Amino acid sequence: MTKQIQLTKEGLEALSKELTELTEIKRPQLVERLSHARSEGLGAKVSVKFNGSKTIYQLVGEWEADPVKSKISIDSPLGIALLNKKKGDKVEVEAPAGKVVYEILSIN
Repeated sequence: MTKQIQLTKEGLEALSKELTELTEIKRPQLVERLSHARSEGLGAKVSVKFNGSKTIYQLVGEWEADPVKSKISIDSPLGIALLNKKKGDKVEVEAPAGKVVYEILSIN
């Protein structure tokens, strides 16, 4: 059983505009970001040292991020700071409590 949906001309135009924006603008941007993320080796596990403790983070896409499981988005401040770095590099990230310096111990 198919139910018809009633729309005004303005409502149809708004939905058409939204569809065009999603398919022609936002989707290509997301595909480009995903392609860039893949080229950066995302999914990489980065072992860092800060404030005397060691932690291993997995760099993931925005939708997979789960800080409780140490999965951080490449778009987060720490994720951005870690991109294109190598073992031994130090990165500085602005946190609510002030600047935090992370030392990269390994990247797998």
